[in-house]
Amino acid sequence: MGKLTDSLKAAANELDQVKLGIRHMQALGNELADNAVSIAEAGLRTGYAYAQAEAAASDLSAQTALPASSQVLGLDLLQAYNTDRWTDALAKRHFKRADATYRYLRDRYGLKLARRGWKQLVEALNGEGQPQLTSNQSLTQRIADLEQQLRHQAQRITNLEQQLAELLQARL
Repeated sequence: MGKLTDSLKAAANELDQVKLGIRHMQALGNELADNAVSIAEAGLRTGYAYAQAEAAASDLSAQTALPASSQVLGLDLLQAYNTDRWTDALAKRHFKRADATYRYLRDRYGLKLARRGWKQLVEALNGEGQPQLTSNQSLTQRIADLEQQLRHQAQRITNLEQQLAELLQARL
């Protein structure tokens, strides 16, 4: 009977080890569940903060009625005035005369306008209205303009990311 008793004791020890392994597995499962909940909660908070930042940015752009920055012409000139939109006063201050503004639009962007009043010129600078693109805009100038627009968009993305980080800091 000694072998039978030893065999039963060994089986009981193995069952105890299995039970211990099951308890460890349950503890790990509970820990994973807790972590999943905290990760999901953090993800939701981040998404919510990002949505708030986007909403704030869209509210700001809706309030100031800014067109998409890719449409605004002469962004490099606007940076000196610390703005993203041309106004009558700003265009008059920078270009001095309507003819100079028209020449700038024609020479740099290849635009022709049916009428040359300040209102039409400012609309063209802001990418509004229906100017006609002519073929005298060189490919290198178009590439330079696109690169400039790309830099402006990158700056805008950086600003939005900073706003998001600030919102996240305020939330935490």
